[in-house]
Amino acid sequence: MTKSNTGIYNRLRASWERGLEDILFAGVILRHRDYIDAKSLKRVTAVEAADVDVYRNNFKKCSDLVEAHDPSRGRDAAVPPPYEIMADIKTLADWAAALRTKQNAIAYDGSPGLRALQRLGTDADRRTASLKGSNGGICT
Repeated sequence: MTKSNTGIYNRLRASWERGLEDILFAGVILRHRDYIDAKSLKRVTAVEAADVDVYRNNFKKCSDLVEAHDPSRGRDAAVPPPYEIMADIKTLADWAAALRTKQNAIAYDGSPGLRALQRLGTDADRRTASLKGSNGGICT
């Protein structure tokens, strides 16, 4: 494998690791942090078996291709062509976007916090309307 391809997959592997912390676990658990942030714990419930499979398969591929581990003598990983490298990067981006969409639906859809924010918006609209003069400007 060329040094540049190894470098790409090394960075992609690190990105998958960061995705595990920041996206899949929604920042609840982070390496080297001395506390668990349970505020986003509900977002973790969006994770499905398919999300885990995508993560594991792609993380394994990266791990098999980088020099972060002593390579197995039984494996001589072929150099992926550029289109495959780009597809692997796109897989990470698609995985992250899909998981965030599902998490946002759980975290915000119909939650008491969202209803409170919607009420605040409606109340603010009413207050603003009551301050407007007949010409549509704000009264002073």
